[in-house]
Amino acid sequence: VPEFKAAFDELDEDGSGALSFGELANMIRSLGTYATAGDVEAMLWEIDIDNSHSIGFDEFVKFMVYAFFDT
Repeated sequence: VPEFKAAFDELDEDGSGALSFGELANMIRSLGTYATAGDVEAMLWEIDIDNSHSIGFDEFVKFMVYAFFDT
């Protein structure tokens, strides 16, 4: 999980401890993927388990495990 923490901290541009809508959009763009504002919002709602309108580290880890390791 240290790699996930390093990635999360890099994406958390304002150091708030959570990824905002804008930070999530920047993450998607950095992966070379185009996403509309609606796409990003839909992803945020999917990942945002606690309905805080941001992605905390625990939610980020769950998303990463699901996205890259779930078979």
